[in-house]
Amino acid sequence: MKKYKHKAAIAVIIIISISYSQPEVTSAASLPIASSKLSAAPALRKPTAPKATFFRARRLKNGARIVWEKKCWFSNSNVIKTHCAHYYPPVKNKTHPPHRIPIVYFQTKKQLDPEPILYIAGGPGYSTGLRQKNIPGWIRWINDAKWGHDLILFDQRGTGLSKPSIACPNLIETNIKQLAANISPQEESISWQKFSQGCFNLLTKKGLDLNQYTTLSTVEDIKNIIQLIKAKQWNIYAVSYGTRVALQLLKEDNALIKAVILDSVYPTDINELIVVPELMAYSFKKLLATCRLKYFCGKFAPNLEKNISQMVKELNSKPYAFKVQPENYNKEITVTINGYRFAWMLYMSMYHWDLIEKMPAAIATAAKHGPAALKPMVAKYAQWSLDKTFSPAAYYSVECHDRDKIVSREMYQTEVDKYPYVKQFVGFQWQYDVCKFWKSGRAPKEFFQPTKSSAPILLLNGELDPVTPWYWAARVAKELKNSYFIKIPGVGHGAVDSDQCATKIAIAFFNTPHKRPTLDCEQKWHQPDFKFDKKALN
Repeated sequence: MKKYKHKAAIAVIIIISISYSQPEVTSAASLPIASSKLSAAPALRKPTAPKATFFRARRLKNGARIVWEKKCWFSNSNVIKTHCAHYYPPVKNKTHPPHRIPIVYFQTKKQLDPEPILYIAGGPGYSTGLRQKNIPGWIRWINDAKWGHDLILFDQRGTGLSKPSIACPNLIETNIKQLAANISPQEESISWQKFSQGCFNLLTKKGLDLNQYTTLSTVEDIKNIIQLIKAKQWNIYAVSYGTRVALQLLKEDNALIKAVILDSVYPTDINELIVVPELMAYSFKKLLATCRLKYFCGKFAPNLEKNISQMVKELNSKPYAFKVQPENYNKEITVTINGYRFAWMLYMSMYHWDLIEKMPAAIATAAKHGPAALKPMVAKYAQWSLDKTFSPAAYYSVECHDRDKIVSREMYQTEVDKYPYVKQFVGFQWQYDVCKFWKSGRAPKEFFQPTKSSAPILLLNGELDPVTPWYWAARVAKELKNSYFIKIPGVGHGAVDSDQCATKIAIAFFNTPHKRPTLDCEQKWHQPDFKFDKKALN
């Protein structure tokens, strides 16, 4: 079955951090946009000022307010009427610069939709994609899927066009330098730790209160936005890290929420540091097992596990320098792949269904004829590392705040020992944990309690998802009495944007949220169609 290109966002930094992403959708979830090759957009025009009373400036008693702009900060296709606004949260720290959050409202019908979709992007730390270059992708996403509802987008604090900026200076330059160097994982970790410490010191010196960049802050922003935009009811579509935000929002069981889709579920009780060994081991296990299930993969890559071990050993002994030009980057760069980076590159490649289909052939060919066969994966790895839409400061402010406990060296080592296959790649992570110095507060105990809600909820997850595995979603679904969980074989992170049938299921659910969508296309789901070049393998 033909699938959509994956669009969910991921946090790829040279030092390993796990990001639960939008794009872009996002990869994006990083955007349902950024990863797609867009068709030519229609003639552009400036959107006119909205006249409907729906778009009046409003202020809540807590000080939160919304101001609709006379025109958007971008030009838009005349296919979809678009309205733009800025949301201003209540001021809680007068020494901190006031927040300003951009909002884009896509009006898909002549009449305003009383039940729009509010999109909660992944990350944490990724923009939703509200700049000029991203808007055609969102329009294509709306038109291709035919959601049947108006769509509302916003950037979370510290990301994209939100103000104030908490960008770490020289991020791209630092990552380019790191990619070119052949250094040990420990040296790489030390370098990233120093970079992050410098960023934290700079931001706090500027008077920025990083306690205001958390999941709970985003939940409060969404609650205010829902009150400020006077829709009758709301549909929520959350992807990756955005599902954590949605699960916190649902704890209040807001009567205005009609239906919720949770795509690639990131539960609130997951500690992102301690799950690293489990996730990496799971991703390799699923790749190997899935290859064995498919006849041609088993035939042309019968020794995949040995091939991986062989490449790790060979690349550690003799690293290979690639010259690649990442997508959306204007020049060629050097990426040096040693055994450590090779393993993490494979892990990151499991995000995308189209890369999954090519991985066994690339690994087998590289083991037989040399590392050159890995170049497409290396280019994608570099693209992730140089993604300008990612904010490490927003990422760490969220993740360090959201941890349920302080992880000791002993706790981490106990977890690592469970997964000997990946121990060499993750065993040192605890020592260089950025959250040891990145202070952004600590979530209260109730944050980590399971979400219980009466709202209709659809949970979707790719079976091969390496960063939010399907069994997390299955566990969350057990606590939600009006929920439906669907596992989708053959895809990784970002189920709706990876599979056409998953998209149809999501649309059907929003139309009739009180029953599980059952479509004929589900019968055609299958494991990946692995691609092999027989000549290259000979």
